[in-house]
Amino acid sequence: MSWHTLPLELKQAIVDELDEPYPLAQVDRLSYTVCVGALFKNIKLKSPTHLSALLANVPSDYLAQTASITIDLSGNVGSDLCSLLALTPRLKNLAVSSAGRLTSSVLSVALPDLQTLSLSHIDPHGLHPLSERLVVSFCLSLPSLTSLTLCGITRSALHAPSLFYPVVRNDNDIPPHALVGEDLALPNILRIASLRSLVIRDTPLNDVRWETVPVACSINQVELEGPDADRVLARIGPSIQHVSLGVSAPPRAPCPALTRLHTTPDFPPDALAPTLSAPAFCSSPISRVDVECFADDLPDLCHAISDFLLVRQNRL
Repeated sequence: MSWHTLPLELKQAIVDELDEPYPLAQVDRLSYTVCVGALFKNIKLKSPTHLSALLANVPSDYLAQTASITIDLSGNVGSDLCSLLALTPRLKNLAVSSAGRLTSSVLSVALPDLQTLSLSHIDPHGLHPLSERLVVSFCLSLPSLTSLTLCGITRSALHAPSLFYPVVRNDNDIPPHALVGEDLALPNILRIASLRSLVIRDTPLNDVRWETVPVACSINQVELEGPDADRVLARIGPSIQHVSLGVSAPPRAPCPALTRLHTTPDFPPDALAPTLSAPAFCSSPISRVDVECFADDLPDLCHAISDFLLVRQNRL
């Protein structure tokens, strides 16, 4: 039996198992039609130019099965991305770099199946800051969101202390959300009931709302950077199973479910022993510790591990 005589259902099953369907799609027109769903299942766009080309040349019905989009918005506004998202109702994963180019129009897009969201932004000159209000409103509109990664979020002047800098001052056009109203401060992401994994990098965590906002989620995996990381850990500690830290900030409350601790290269080596000896971690059933470091910090890290193990042995 040849490829051309196979039933359509069997052809589709074969295509679904291929890591790279493009060579098969080039065989003939019928093969291309069978491969369309696989060809556009995972979309990676390196620039807004690629995004514009996709929208101009790919029939909209080809994107109905798209499950993953990775895109860099450098040098452009996010309106074209909203046009793309409106064509991908079954999207499950979205990763956006240079996310400060997003506009409030993204809030009008319905993504009921989106499970994983990554918004990353590097803006050293503060020309296109990514507002916490836009981020929170967008995240709260995703009913299936389980994994959230945020990098480079800027606090809003509407929520930050009067002397805090930098802040976003032109984000008052973000409409109130049904769940939180006008309070679109970053801590409200803890009100996303479906959230299970949270990563926050290069983002201020000094908002006192972290200590009071109602927690609706049960986060089991978290990575945090910043001197105020303990504010967040204190609220989500009971459900955490895996913690990744870029700063010495052990939680203030016990983590009874914690089994794995990871430290990033930014974690200071001399803080390892005190962190592992913190009451919250001492009472946790940690079975695995993963430690990363820069090459120059390796000797200090080895000494820190040795000192901790020695102290731990003496206690036993």
